[in-house]
Amino acid sequence: MIYEYGDFYLTSLWERKKNGEMVERPYGSDSLGTFCLDGVLVKWDVRKPMKVWPGVNDEVELCVLFFARDEVLKVRKKLGMETQKKIMPLLKLPLPETETEISRIAANIYQTSKLALPLYKYKTQMAPLPNKVTFEEYQDYVEKKIVGLNPMEEVWQSVGSKVTIQLLDPSGHPVVGAQVGHDVSNNDGKLKWYDQDENRNCLLSDEKGKVVFEGSQLFRKTAIRREKSSIYAVHEDRQLVAISQVIDEHFGKTIQVIMKPACRVKGRYVCPKSDSGKDGFKSVYTRFSMTGKMDTKMMTSLMFTPITQTTSTYQLDVLLVPGKYTINCDSYDKVTKKRASGGKHVDVPEKPELDLGVIELKLRE
Repeated sequence: MIYEYGDFYLTSLWERKKNGEMVERPYGSDSLGTFCLDGVLVKWDVRKPMKVWPGVNDEVELCVLFFARDEVLKVRKKLGMETQKKIMPLLKLPLPETETEISRIAANIYQTSKLALPLYKYKTQMAPLPNKVTFEEYQDYVEKKIVGLNPMEEVWQSVGSKVTIQLLDPSGHPVVGAQVGHDVSNNDGKLKWYDQDENRNCLLSDEKGKVVFEGSQLFRKTAIRREKSSIYAVHEDRQLVAISQVIDEHFGKTIQVIMKPACRVKGRYVCPKSDSGKDGFKSVYTRFSMTGKMDTKMMTSLMFTPITQTTSTYQLDVLLVPGKYTINCDSYDKVTKKRASGGKHVDVPEKPELDLGVIELKLRE
């Protein structure tokens, strides 16, 4: 059994000027692999500066972010201690005078992992597994990871910052008048999407079934190339729905997305009684995360959030694409400042309707 005491992140997201002022220096970050052997967690992370900053010295200040977990979390909460801590800075390290070749980095991880994995007792987070691919394939994987840390903005500067989505029905005909958005919210039946710090009406597909998104509508300013953005499209009259992703390779192109017959997923929330009265938990916030497998050899799974729902009627009613979902529900009592949560894994079938029955929310400790 492995006991997790907390997460310990060593990072450098800022710089300190001579006058003591701190300035943000965003980095792209990704994991190259993780495994645990005899209670020791081994991690390989890569960080890449989003741009060249003027006045960078020959050393970097490292920070630490700590998040308590499990038994440590319970003890610190009971004692009224903070469960998250930042140490800024922890120490300073000199920057190397020359860059390390990617092939050397890949070789170090590949060889170390190959030696350790036969002794490994628990499920690894190494993907791909070094004993499943050649070194050349692994080096290519590492190189793509590092390229994926480049700013998304460089794509927009080279091919344009627009991406066109064309919605088609199962017969290949354009779907006119479908509502399309990113980070879509269904608030008691009214669809909105979060666009540039505002809740707006979803875009409507034109007579050719097309909608056009700006990159800034789908990605944050400091987005990196490996990031993905999800879109949710629904035509309620025709009961058609689609969930798709936008990646860096889609910009400057028209991407065709096939809409499928929707499954109307229904359910009923049951919230705990509140000390502030029966209406203490006034609404339920629900997030639907779709999980599945990708076709590439190096990446085996994906998860993204296609839609969220906030309801004050304690009823769940949403149109979804058939597939596997994780549903997370959350409610908050503003008077007692207590939270209640619940959720389940759901396999949405290719049927017109699915009744989940009761979804119970329980008080958090």
